[in-house]
Amino acid sequence: MILIIGLGNPGKEYEKTRHNLGFMVLDELLRVLTPAEKTRWKLDNHLISQLAIHNLTPAQSLVLAKPQTSMNASGEAAEKLIGHFGVPPSQIWLVHDDIDLPLGRIKINKCRGSAGHRGVESIIRHLGTCDFYRFRLGAGQPTRQDKLANERELTGEKTKRDEVVKHVLENFEGKQAVEARKMIDKTVKAIIFALEKGIEEAQSRFY
Repeated sequence: MILIIGLGNPGKEYEKTRHNLGFMVLDELLRVLTPAEKTRWKLDNHLISQLAIHNLTPAQSLVLAKPQTSMNASGEAAEKLIGHFGVPPSQIWLVHDDIDLPLGRIKINKCRGSAGHRGVESIIRHLGTCDFYRFRLGAGQPTRQDKLANERELTGEKTKRDEVVKHVLENFEGKQAVEARKMIDKTVKAIIFALEKGIEEAQSRFY
């Protein structure tokens, strides 16, 4: 069994934000895997997640999960999912946004630090390990124009954290929305390739 966890914030107001790239990828992955819509998202309150289970082969299942906690508490849901399905951390694939990568770029890594991503940080803390694969999707850094606008809005001491929070909670617009769509499609292809050929092979092929 492989457990793929997509990170995001539940709620309509967050649906198209940079921070919800993990949710967007899993929605598209489920659509591609089950075009006839035989498999749909189901809310499991005990596991604090929306779940979809897809049989890759008679002997192997794929569990897709979108935690319904806040982003910063994603580890709570991840811990429950692992306990319920009995999946070792090495069989977990985490999909999330990453401002350290430019928009459009994806990178597959294993066992690295959170780099300040609160959702990833929560999962590492709850699982007690970073021994899982991560599909990192570029959300880009705030532009100079965004920074200036943020400076005008903020009162008191301005911090880089304020800029980042504002940036990841903004919707993709215009050309960025087009690039984000291409990146989502590319990530879905990378995941399917990894399922078929192995994730190590996908690491060197998709970036």
